Amino acid sequence: MTSHRATSLVRLLLVLLIGCAVLATGVSQTEGGSTTFNVRYRSADTVYLEAGRSAGLSVGDRLEIVRDDEVVARIEIVFVSEHSSSCKILMEQQAIETGDQARFDGDLSPPPPPVADSSAEAAGAATGAATVTSATSGQRRRRPKTRLSGSFTVDWENFTDQTGRGWDYDRLQTRLSVRVRDIGGIPLVFRMRMRTVEWDRAGDVGDLESLQKNRNRLYEVSFTYDSPQDRFSVSGGRLGTSPFVGIGYLDGVLGQVRVGGGFDVGGFYGALPVMEEFGIDNAGAKYGAYTRYRTNRGGGPRGFELYLAGIREDGEEGVSREYAALELRYRAGRWTYSQHSEIDFNQDWREEVSESSVQLSNLALAASGKLSSATRLILSYDRNQRYYTEDTRFIPKDLFDLFWRQGLRARLQIGRPGRLQVSVDAGARERQDDPDKTFTVGAGVYDSNVGIQGLYLGGSLSLFSNPMTDGFMGNFRAAKTFRGGHEVSFVLGALAQEYSEFNRDMTTAWARIGGWVELPARLFVRGGLEYNAGDDLEGGRINLGVGYRF
Repeated sequence: MTSHRATSLVRLLLVLLIGCAVLATGVSQTEGGSTTFNVRYRSADTVYLEAGRSAGLSVGDRLEIVRDDEVVARIEIVFVSEHSSSCKILMEQQAIETGDQARFDGDLSPPPPPVADSSAEAAGAATGAATVTSATSGQRRRRPKTRLSGSFTVDWENFTDQTGRGWDYDRLQTRLSVRVRDIGGIPLVFRMRMRTVEWDRAGDVGDLESLQKNRNRLYEVSFTYDSPQDRFSVSGGRLGTSPFVGIGYLDGVLGQVRVGGGFDVGGFYGALPVMEEFGIDNAGAKYGAYTRYRTNRGGGPRGFELYLAGIREDGEEGVSREYAALELRYRAGRWTYSQHSEIDFNQDWREEVSESSVQLSNLALAASGKLSSATRLILSYDRNQRYYTEDTRFIPKDLFDLFWRQGLRARLQIGRPGRLQVSVDAGARERQDDPDKTFTVGAGVYDSNVGIQGLYLGGSLSLFSNPMTDGFMGNFRAAKTFRGGHEVSFVLGALAQEYSEFNRDMTTAWARIGGWVELPARLFVRGGLEYNAGDDLEGGRINLGVGYRF
């Protein structure tokens, strides 16, 4: 154990030294306290995020797309899985790109206006004079007021199965997101995010009992101190907002020191949260160190940002996982490049079962840029491979899939925001030692301002072929946004698949009408009616929700 810890310390120190060696390059980071997620891919009318239920996201959540501290679009989640989400586009001032950040904190309403420090300062600003400071006026600067923001939502969903298989269910979900800023007049922020889900199923379809368990989540409850005037910041609690993706969730403490010249160093220590249970249970230790270097803190056409970290997770019997994480983002004029990678270092039993001392577990590359004022090209590549941990140590090799998978996607978008836009995309994926590949190709046409302000019309068609099925999926969506944020939408879709191995064709179609209404006193309601008809699913779905922003 001592040798393992010494090896880990050496690796962490190497990470810091490498970070120092890249000081000749540069970074740009969007400062802010909201939870952000990466945009993984953008099709004609759908945005896909690298986060899902495990990150606290849910159907109906609305997020802002942020680029260089500027809100360029707004999206709403329409489907969510454990680690990914698909979203419809509500508003798009600039084209959403792979690598953009989707921001969510439960309160997308504009922040209250800043409070003037004094009447003398306000008068000075009005006349163009310099701001009066405490040194010249003899008055102390007024502390900022404590600000509370967040949201509380309740959503109910009912599905009535018409196939006779008893798949009816009711689902009740509550969400709470709270952020308190400038507590006591100091730059201290409190965050809390949680969710509860209650299922009521009419029948027994397979092991549904296991699907009903562990749906309540406490995603975050933390305090963060971060002042621009200080050279350090520190966070403690259940941390759901980390400086970069590689850290993930942590029950513990994270601190960072601004060394200067755009260079920061930080470290963290704590435990792995047990996200499958509601509460603060955890398992095993998690700790590490990281470096950050960035240029152009204020944004602009050029900038470079880099994170480099060494991370270790301990289980009950020693090292469970040991890896390095690297993230970078580079903007050069019309082009933006981003990268995230994780490299696992295997020793002892981990090296024996994986048959490798070093493993590239995750790699994601993306580049997007303007070919002209109205033409944009987006390229992305990803590669991932499962890794052993203490929890999966004794799974037999024939059941634990260690084969890597990789994929490449390209998308060409023509048109300007607010006008007619056309997109064409294609992709390919493969699995190690598998001769059969997966291919997709698609096209879409949409316009977010069709003759009438706030009227959206769009449609897309995609064809796919993989080792098991061939088929297509089509969507048409019409939406109208009104003054005050109200919205009504209508969606038609169809999915057709041919299972070559079983010589069977399956088709499913759906229609949905939905709406969002902003009410007085910061209340809002949302709802939808949906009907599905096809070979594997038939029935109606109703969902209603009410929320309050504070």
